[in-house]
Amino acid sequence: MPDAVTASTVPPEPSTPSPEPATQVILPPTSTETSTQTQTRTSASPDKKPRRGLRRLLLAILVLAAVAGAVLGLLALRGDAVDYSKLEVGDCFDSAQSNEIRGIDVEPCSEPHDSEIFFLVEHPAGPEDPYPGKDTLVQFAADACLGQPLTDYLGVPLEKSTLKDFEIVPQESAWKDGRRVLVCGLDTGGGEDITGSVKGTRR
Repeated sequence: MPDAVTASTVPPEPSTPSPEPATQVILPPTSTETSTQTQTRTSASPDKKPRRGLRRLLLAILVLAAVAGAVLGLLALRGDAVDYSKLEVGDCFDSAQSNEIRGIDVEPCSEPHDSEIFFLVEHPAGPEDPYPGKDTLVQFAADACLGQPLTDYLGVPLEKSTLKDFEIVPQESAWKDGRRVLVCGLDTGGGEDITGSVKGTRR
């Protein structure tokens, strides 16, 4: 195995912690609103009028936070960014700038791109088995993918192709969450983008 939307019309209270930036992953709701409300009420004046006004302000902040969360969730659901373990054979995308992948923007193969998935393999380790290490997983994936599966997909073996192989494997945290899918792909190796699928092209 590519962001934040800010919606605010009411100035935040000085003691209100700033919200976490949104990423490609839909983040679960946090307890920011609850802690803010508790801290503010603790420091409020015993006078009823300021407390009533403060409650109205807190209500407005909570409403805005809910609206902002809904907007972020909608954008995330509408986007094409997917977890690496959800990739499918034939998915096309542009390779990431980092070795750590949090989400992949899958795009139609008819659009210019530089990477394509050609095979998936499930590691046989059990749910309680320790993390074998990234290099071990990469080698396992390569051994499973780069023989007949690649030849069947591309039309020629890797040594006769101008494309380069890559493997996406889970990090230790994802492994502990039970992810065992290993992803094998082909890319241009920094060359010109591809338009269309490479399947059967003997490229």
